[in-house]
Amino acid sequence: MSDEPVVDMVTVEADPIAVRDGRTTLADLPATIRSLLDDVWTFVRAEDLNPRHSVVVYKGDPSAGPADVEIGVQVARRFELTSSTGVRCSELPAGRVARAVHRGPYDQMGPTYRAIEAWAKETGETLAGPSWEIYGDWHEDPAELEVEIVFKLAPR
Repeated sequence: MSDEPVVDMVTVEADPIAVRDGRTTLADLPATIRSLLDDVWTFVRAEDLNPRHSVVVYKGDPSAGPADVEIGVQVARRFELTSSTGVRCSELPAGRVARAVHRGPYDQMGPTYRAIEAWAKETGETLAGPSWEIYGDWHEDPAELEVEIVFKLAPR
C-alpha cells in the first residue's frame, strides 16, 4: 500500500456551510481557525442546523500573505439569519473539483497539496477559484486525523 495521496476528479454539488469570515496568514491559520470556529459551532447547534464537519475555505493563498478565508461547518440546510458574532450562510461551490484525502497531523498536509498540484500539471487541468479543507472526525491520535483537500477546477 502506498502512502502517496490519491487524487481524483469529481463533480460536486453545492453544500451549505455556516461560516465566519476571516483574513489570515499561514502562520496565523491555526489560531484563526480556533478563534472563529467556536462561534460557528455554538450557532449551528443553537439553530439546530445538523452540523457535520468543520471546513476552511481559502479565497486566496495564506502562504503568500494575508488571505481571505471562511471558517465554518457543513450544515444540513441553508439559512437566512446572520448571528451577532457574524456567522452567516455560505456554500462550498458546485462543479468539477480535484480532491485528495490527507491522513495524519494537520501540520503535515503539504505533500497532499503538492500531489494535487502535480496531478493538475500531469492532466492539464487548471486549479481555479477557491480551495477548501473538510476536516474529518476528531481523534486524539494525530495519525488518525483525516482532511479532505479540494480544489475547484477551471471549466473545460
